[in-house]
This record gives sequence, structure tokens and C-alpha cells, in this order.
Amino acid sequence: MKNISKFLCITTIFLISSIIYAEDVNQGKAAVILDVSRHAFIQNEKANFNGVYPVRITWKKPVNDNPVSYHIQRSLRSGTGFSQINTTALPANGPFNDFYFYDAAEGIYTYIDRNETATAGIKYYYRIINLNRQGENFPSNEKVGWGALTHEKFFYEFNKSYASAIYNLTLMHKPRDLNKLGTEIKYGTISGQIYYNARIQGFGGDITVTTTNYCDFYIENDPAKGPYFILNGDSGSTANMSGNGMMKPVTITCTGMYPGTVFHGNVVLRRGTVAGGTYGVTPEGFPRAELSYTLGYLFM
Repeated sequence: MKNISKFLCITTIFLISSIIYAEDVNQGKAAVILDVSRHAFIQNEKANFNGVYPVRITWKKPVNDNPVSYHIQRSLRSGTGFSQINTTALPANGPFNDFYFYDAAEGIYTYIDRNETATAGIKYYYRIINLNRQGENFPSNEKVGWGALTHEKFFYEFNKSYASAIYNLTLMHKPRDLNKLGTEIKYGTISGQIYYNARIQGFGGDITVTTTNYCDFYIENDPAKGPYFILNGDSGSTANMSGNGMMKPVTITCTGMYPGTVFHGNVVLRRGTVAGGTYGVTPEGFPRAELSYTLGYLFM
């Protein structure tokens, strides 16, 4: 028994020493990822069929090695499941092109991942593998990123979260207009609250809806990945007794995976239903775009 314990102890020490030795040998021989873009506007790039823009990866060569080429790897999970995304090796000295280039002054490589299968709400993990003349290859550090959304896709994803907040209310969904009057507060599944107030004003009605740090969903339903959309700001409407009017000229600010804003003030109401105008949609880093009322479904 003592001999077995001694053997196990020696084996454990050997394994630990081997790992430490390997780390020492590899030190400075792996590329260093500087940044992986997150919901970023990248000049001259187009979104894929799913409304998701490419991701930009930047890195520097190893401190203690001179790679011949690089491979880019991507995974849906941290630390495992990586697969190569470049079809051919990326030569360290070029040739370069519109998706793989090098800033000689800064010593920074850039690769644009035009992931045609990327979808909204998914984080992607990246690492670089550099290969040297001895045939050795070393994995870099790992960083997470995701592409920005088109204005239409951003608005669609925003509406998922905002609709969830609106459907949490009860007074707004009463069958008769007079029954909709009053005030209530409901709370998000994850955080925050939504405030509702409807009152008679002159010969019509006034509705105010305010979200404060409101969130119902995690990214990929995983608390460790953080909140999907966090909503802050106002919406609402003013209308006459026939339900004709306008949504209020106010803005909802989104934080979380896809920061941005949605402005409601140009939307027309007829008989209490959205019937004309535009929503002003501004994903962070992009210019504002006016999207048709037909893309919205919020009825007030």
C-alpha cells in the first residue's frame, strides 16, 4: 500500500512538473489576441443572411517565435470545441487581402470573420494558432466576440424583449378602454421594472410606459453570459376618443449584448393601433435609420 501511494505521489509530481515545463517552453511562442469585436460597426462590411455583421480579430506575433503562418479557430464554447475557419493557412508575410491584413507600423494582424452562419444572440470564442518552421504550433489566448446587427434585426431582437415587458402588464390588455385606466408596476424576470399609467386627458387619453433596468432574458439562456437586452426609457401615446393620435416623442435605450436606442415619436395611431410613420432605430456605432411602422407591433 505504501509503495502504491509512493508511486501515485511520484506520478502526480511528474505530471505537474511536465505541465509547468511545457508552459515554460511555450512561453512567448504563442500569438496574443488583442481584441475581438463585439457588436461593432466595421467599415465596408456587409451583414449575412441572418442580419449579422462580421467579427474583427486582431493579434500580434509571438514574442519569442517567428511564425510562418496562422490559423483562426472559432467555437461556441469557451475552452473547447474549436474548429478552423480559414480555408487556407494565413502566411505571416502575406499576401494580404480585404479580410486578412497587417499594419506594419503597429505590428498588428487583422482577420475579418465573415461568418455566414452567425445568428443573433450567440457569442463566439476565438483563438489563433501560429505555426513555425519547426512544425510546432501554439494556441493563443482566447477572446469572445459577436457581430453587430442590421437595423432591422436589431429592432426585431429589441421587440422580443420589449414585447415580453409589455405582455407582463395587465391593465393595458383589458378589453374595454375605460378598464385600461390606472397605474401598475410589473417586474422583470431578471431585473428592473415596467411602469404603466393610463389616464383621461381632455377629450382623449394619455398612456405612459417606463422601463427601468428591465430584463427578461439571458444571452443563450445562460446567466454566466449576461443579460440579453436591458431596457431603460419611456414610450406611450396620446390619442383622442377615437384612438387616433401619435406615440410620444421619447426614446428607449438598450444595453446588454446589443446597445442602441429606439425612438417612437414618429409613429401614427389610428383607432388605437399603430398605422403609420416610422421608428427611429440606432444600434450603437451606426447612424439612425427610420424603419417602417409595419416592423413594429406595439399597440397603444
